[in-house]
Amino acid sequence: CNSLEEVQALCDAHNFFKESLKSAEADFAHLAKLDADIKKYRVGTNPYTWFTMKTLEETWQVLKRVISERDYDLARETKRQEENDVLRRDFAQVANEFHQWLQFVRNELMEGSGTLEEQLAA
Repeated sequence: CNSLEEVQALCDAHNFFKESLKSAEADFAHLAKLDADIKKYRVGTNPYTWFTMKTLEETWQVLKRVISERDYDLARETKRQEENDVLRRDFAQVANEFHQWLQFVRNELMEGSGTLEEQLAA
């Protein structure tokens, strides 16, 4: 990222994604209930899919871990961009002061009379 605005856009998109997981979490809970109901009938594995409740639970846990890691990464990047923003402002202030000084010296040299050595000595 190159700015606080970019990080904020990423954070907003990530938060939108996390909000969308609420309905997925309800679907997951419904699947767990269906799995428990099916197991009551002592039915064998489903030959039409490789998905089992165990693989879904593992995938869900991985997703939760990845979301947590993304939260941490975005928080760290936000802090980094805030620090960079302070540095950018400090640099801009020093650069502006230098530019003003340079303009002043240039004007003094342009308006001055005499030789260059006399102007520099003054």
